[in-house]
Amino acid sequence: MRNQPPEANPPKNERQEVPNPRSEQQKPSHEQHGTSTQQRTARPAGKSAHIPDPQFRANFGRQHSFTVNRVITTTTTVPNQTQFVFAGFRFIFLDPWPAEGLFTDECFIDEVGDEYFLFDTFHPGIRVALFVVE
Repeated sequence: MRNQPPEANPPKNERQEVPNPRSEQQKPSHEQHGTSTQQRTARPAGKSAHIPDPQFRANFGRQHSFTVNRVITTTTTVPNQTQFVFAGFRFIFLDPWPAEGLFTDECFIDEVGDEYFLFDTFHPGIRVALFVVE
């Protein structure tokens, strides 16, 4: 009998992922602060679509408010799963719905940097990150 050398690589079920410190730095600020790694949700693959300026001015911003229950039919938003269509664009919730927000609150979509957020007019400090699908 020959002695076989020990395995160079551990079996797949024992391999542990090592977090990449650079990926943490590249996350948008709304994903970095105030949440643990387990609470964060992965972003959909790719980059969020850009809404052209003429369409954005015509349909989005504070002057174009709506109630969330007008555009989605569920009573719970699930990050990366709950979607709605507004002004011809499909949006995916990246953040959970805030506990203090109501689906009957007036909301609007605005752009901050290169990202889109749903803002609650009754709770100005609250914003929910959105992903735009082309």
